[in-house]
Amino acid sequence: MNRTKSPGFSDYLAYLPLMGFNLLSRLLPLLLWCELGRLFGGLFFLLAAPLKRIAAINLKFAYGDELSGSQQLTILRRNFMHYGIGAFEWIRMLRMTESRRQQICQKIVIEGQEYLDAARRDKKRIILLSGHFGLWE
Repeated sequence: MNRTKSPGFSDYLAYLPLMGFNLLSRLLPLLLWCELGRLFGGLFFLLAAPLKRIAAINLKFAYGDELSGSQQLTILRRNFMHYGIGAFEWIRMLRMTESRRQQICQKIVIEGQEYLDAARRDKKRIILLSGHFGLWE
């Protein structure tokens, strides 16, 4: 018989900061929230030496000797900041309302919709190509 342990005091201590973080994400304007994500990414850049080493190896592989050390460092730092922003945006998206989703969908333009509709109607196979939308592949 599997028995799950009921939450203890330490669980509640971990839960409270997460709830505070969630509340903060709801209260702050998006631009300020994203700036916090940028700061978080910068802090993570300072603390994540193993990941920086891997990223530096990849930069060296991609660019060879084209980039100076300071250029590589700038790219690495900005990359970490970019992912910090993305992580904070993702947190906001978790609580996105249906009306906000519809507002975003209204801004999406589909070129050649008539060809897609015709292929669906005729039950033909189709290949859809799209631009990269958002941060996640």
